[in-house]
Amino acid sequence: MPRIMDIVTPLGADTLLFHSMRATESLGRLFDYRLSLLSTRNDLAPAALLGKNATVKVQLPKGGPRHFDGCVTRFALIGSHGRYARYEMILRPWLWFLTRAADCRIFQKQTVPEIIQAIFAKYPNAAFELKLSGSYQP
Repeated sequence: MPRIMDIVTPLGADTLLFHSMRATESLGRLFDYRLSLLSTRNDLAPAALLGKNATVKVQLPKGGPRHFDGCVTRFALIGSHGRYARYEMILRPWLWFLTRAADCRIFQKQTVPEIIQAIFAKYPNAAFELKLSGSYQP
């Protein structure tokens, strides 16, 4: 019988089991998915997940699945739940990493699209596409 909710991570199938999720989504803001996960292992290394993508798959009653996909920004062992180790994972969009940067730069003689491309070039998970119709002067 297929699971109603499942988690896909770089650790492989069934290493982490979905327990619960609290999702915050709103227009014009970055999403935040807080997951409670279970595992038979209590020695999972955060380094194996931090900065990597993970996806929660929810099988909807009518139609196909809904995917909640993001970068792992927190992963920690927080206790136990019966015979399972309990972990907390937070998923956020790759754009969230820009909120952690504190460097200030001045861009001169560059257009807005050139500035965006220069900033996003430092982030390997940057998934963006410029769809511009106007011209932009430096």
